[in-house]
Amino acid sequence: MTLAPCTDLSLYQIAAENDRFSLYYDWAAELEGVEMIGAVSQPRLAQEMARSDIWGFPSRVTESACIAMMEAGLAGCRLIACDLGALPETSGGHARLLPLHASRLIWAESFAEAVTEEISIIAGSPTLANGRRENARSWFRSNADWSEKAKEWERLGERLTRT
Repeated sequence: MTLAPCTDLSLYQIAAENDRFSLYYDWAAELEGVEMIGAVSQPRLAQEMARSDIWGFPSRVTESACIAMMEAGLAGCRLIACDLGALPETSGGHARLLPLHASRLIWAESFAEAVTEEISIIAGSPTLANGRRENARSWFRSNADWSEKAKEWERLGERLTRT
């Protein structure tokens, strides 16, 4: 199994020398089984998700929705994230959602534990892992169509402007 992080702050026009997380990227790149990819375009991210077993999202930011989570679910990735904002609704019960802890260290440890446990499940129980993958894909196909989400928001906007 290969870990291929598709992240860095270049997406936000932050140069590598100013990226406060670069130490972690460098550390991860030296680990066996890690292929540090960095920030990528949406089409490349979709390709990476299609070949991935796990989508980890260690963000501590409250999300109103998460297109990347939807895409990862459609790709059949096991989802690991925090339970903030709309991520519980976005994942529809098909994610391992961790409670956010005030301590960044405790949060990082619990996230790492969750990833390790999911890797163990995938490696040790391929039948269970494939069943979860197909259940998630089916749910996301029915519930995570972004064009349908846009229509829901439009209908909500229409109802709100009528009152």
